[in-house]
Amino acid sequence: MLRWALRDLRRRWPQVVVIALIISIGTGIYAALGSTSTWRQESNDASFGLLHMYDLRVRAAEGADAATGEMLAVLDDLPDPSLVATAEERLVVPTQVDASTGDETILVPGRIVGMDVPDGGPHVNDVYVGEDAGRDLAAGDGGAPVALLEWNFAHYYDLPPGGEVRVAGDLPVETVGIGMAPEYLIVMTEEGGFFAEAGFAAVFTSLTTAQDLAGRPGRVNDLVLTLAPGTDPDAATTAVEDAFAASAGGLGVTVMQTEDEDAYRVLYDDIESDQLFWNVIAALILAGATFGAFNLSSRMVEAQRREIGIGMALGWSRWRLAVRPLLVGLRSRCWVRSSAWGWASW
Repeated sequence: MLRWALRDLRRRWPQVVVIALIISIGTGIYAALGSTSTWRQESNDASFGLLHMYDLRVRAAEGADAATGEMLAVLDDLPDPSLVATAEERLVVPTQVDASTGDETILVPGRIVGMDVPDGGPHVNDVYVGEDAGRDLAAGDGGAPVALLEWNFAHYYDLPPGGEVRVAGDLPVETVGIGMAPEYLIVMTEEGGFFAEAGFAAVFTSLTTAQDLAGRPGRVNDLVLTLAPGTDPDAATTAVEDAFAASAGGLGVTVMQTEDEDAYRVLYDDIESDQLFWNVIAALILAGATFGAFNLSSRMVEAQRREIGIGMALGWSRWRLAVRPLLVGLRSRCWVRSSAWGWASW
């Protein structure tokens, strides 16, 4: 029986390889598609963590602003100021961005985001500049206004890291790099635009530069902060709202949590629903692989009917007759173990 089984492997090795390949593709793709929610969750967590996504964001009412330092000073009046780990003021204003090149006219609505650049900032809602994407903003940038261009917009129009754009008022801004910020991992506009990188541009610059470009020297309208570990976000939101409501400046604000940011919400909310879809596709692929492997295996057994009949005439037991297809299956399993991991990784 062992000689017969070895002969089967030699004579039918292409079928053994095909069976192993079918099973490995089916199980590998099933494992890969069945775990998309896990790696998407971990990937999103890592991305927002590396970019220091805010825990709370305090937005001034439309058109309102405060003197630099006033919004930060309100946090000192919290019942427990230690619940805030890091806080930075910003100036965020709408604008028009003209990034036209010699071959193409590019004029879109956008946003100037003025950030706290000194001391290696910003420390909340950082802007990542990758390799071959120019350089980051520096506290020593002087002379002409210097900024980073949002990555999705620059990638869509294939804009270089270094160049020049013009903002509202026909003011020139030198771009020194292309950056990716947590609020724009998916570009969504307040008007409901989704994947709007073709029609929206964010320009990141220092706070003082943004104030000069917007004509609001010494003014801020946005505050982003991270909370101390273990702090309840809902309780912190209530405390911040009460502190601003009781402040002497009377600045009307909206306090947002991380989940209120459109890009953040979309990236996480779609995970479970997408996983259900991939589970169905993975199950169909696995079922197809199972049927294909069973079909090939049954054909091999049918081709051995003469030998099986001789074995039965010699009085062999069923388990001895089953040794041959089982050894073929064992060989297929070895191939599956060596190749399934490759498909799963892919």
